[in-house]
Amino acid sequence: MAEWGICTTVKAPLIEVEAFVAHHLSLGASQIWLHFDDPDDPAIPAISSVLGVTAVRCDADYWVDNGGKRPPRIEGRQSANIRRVYKSGLLPWVAHIDIDEFIHPVTHVGAALDQIDADDPIVRMRPWEALYAPVTDFPFAPGLFRAPIRPATVPLLFDRLFGDYSPLMERGSLSHAAGKAFYRSGVEGLRPKIHTARLKGRPSTGYPFNDDLRLLHFHAQNKTAWINALPRRLKSGSYGGAPAMADFLAHATADQINAFYDAVMMNNAKWEQSCRKRDLLIEVDLNLPAKVANLRQP
Repeated sequence: MAEWGICTTVKAPLIEVEAFVAHHLSLGASQIWLHFDDPDDPAIPAISSVLGVTAVRCDADYWVDNGGKRPPRIEGRQSANIRRVYKSGLLPWVAHIDIDEFIHPVTHVGAALDQIDADDPIVRMRPWEALYAPVTDFPFAPGLFRAPIRPATVPLLFDRLFGDYSPLMERGSLSHAAGKAFYRSGVEGLRPKIHTARLKGRPSTGYPFNDDLRLLHFHAQNKTAWINALPRRLKSGSYGGAPAMADFLAHATADQINAFYDAVMMNNAKWEQSCRKRDLLIEVDLNLPAKVANLRQP
C-alpha cells in the first residue's frame, strides 16, 4: 500500500498530542512531523522518542532556515511547515492536519491512496465536525460527527437544522467546510496550503472529496473549551470564512452564545434521522485511550 505521512503545527497539551500521534500511527502513517509552535513546549521530550515521530522546534533558527522570518499568523506558519515537509519528498503522500483532526478511513489510508489516478496530485478529505459530547477525563470523546450541511444541497434540512441561525451558517458547519488534503510528492508547480494547494500559481480546482478518507474534527465538542477559545479565534480571524457568524459571535452576550451553540451543535431528534438517511451523520469511537496506552508502552 502507498506510504504516507502527516505534519501538523502543534500547541496543545501532551495528552492531545499523544492521542493524535497514537491514532495516526495505528492507521499506518510512516512518519508524523510535529512542528511545535512553542519551541520550549514541555511535550517535546515526551513525544520525541516515539518511533515514526519527528518533533520540530520552531525556534528562531528554524525560521531563519525556512524563509528567514516567522510568519505572524498561525495560518502562515502552518503553510510554511507543510511546504517544508512536501519539498523534502520523503514520502509519496503527505498532508497537513490540525491536532484536533483525526483521519478516519473507510478501509485503509494507503489502500485509498493506491486507488488515486496517477495524474491526480491532490486527494481531499471531507470534514466531519464533532457534535457536543459530555466532558470526559480524556480529550476527543466518542460521539456523533456531522458533515457540513450546505443550503444549496439540502435546503429543507439546512433550514430545519439551523433554524433562526441559518443566515449565520452558510458553511453548513461551525468550523471549516473545506476539509484537508493529501499531496502527491514530486508534482512540479504544486504549492501546498492549509486546506488545498496552488498548481503552477493557480488555485487547484476540480478535485472532489474522497469519501474513503473522512476527517473527524473535534473543533467544538467541548462546549466550555469552545467558549473559552472564542475570543482568541475571533481576534485571529479563524472564522474569516463565515463573516456573518463571526460578527454575531463578536457582539453576542454570553446567553446568546450559549443559545447559539446549543442550537447548532447539540444533537436533535428532529433532524437526526434525516441526516443519517443522507449519510451526513456518523457515530464513531476512535478508542483513543487504548491507543495512547499502547503508545506509552516501553
